[in-house]
Amino acid sequence: MRIVAIGGDGTINEVVNGMIRVCMQDKDRPGNYPALGIIPAGLGNDTARGLGIPRGLKDAYTVLIQGSTRYIDVGEVNGRFFTNGVGVGYDGAVISEIYEIRRKGKR
Repeated sequence: MRIVAIGGDGTINEVVNGMIRVCMQDKDRPGNYPALGIIPAGLGNDTARGLGIPRGLKDAYTVLIQGSTRYIDVGEVNGRFFTNGVGVGYDGAVISEIYEIRRKGKR
């Protein structure tokens, strides 16, 4: 089985968290996770870029169909999983400020 996520890093993060939670609860699938295909459509797309997935829809689709499956590390902090990176302290403060600016409708 393959799940395809179309979006940016936030979308990838939510899909990965959902996949892991479902697979952890399914007693018939311990450690048997479906493959995740990524079509980048966000602002940063750091995860896709780090995996060598091209930004264009057609090129990303070609990689999805013809590419190979690979394993990536997943970390966990406070019950949330991540694949790309984690930051604390100043990183967290910057992200909080960005979310607040976006919430107020500013860019």
